[in-house]
Amino acid sequence: MHSVAYLPLLAGLAAACSVTGNVKTTFYGVPDNDPAGSDAIAFSCSSRGFHAGGTGTFSDPLTFASKQGGAYGQCEIVYSPYLRKYIRNEDICAGCSEYSTPS
Repeated sequence: MHSVAYLPLLAGLAAACSVTGNVKTTFYGVPDNDPAGSDAIAFSCSSRGFHAGGTGTFSDPLTFASKQGGAYGQCEIVYSPYLRKYIRNEDICAGCSEYSTPS
């Protein structure tokens, strides 16, 4: 009986999910960052403030960067099957070109 009450909620969550294919994954760290040698990020989406980090859980996703105005919204959390971790868009990818799809 209780499981029926959750069906509308689960159906709503499933409708809000989507799959994005053909995503290029690269890695960067403090030496590559702008400014170099810093863990500064563009958006403060968590209690970490403007610092990259995370463990990859849903409640503490890793930081990822994408091109501004790209496929991912600021502070959006996505699951990366490649990494098997949750990641959050907390930074801007300065090296991503207009031809990068999605970002």
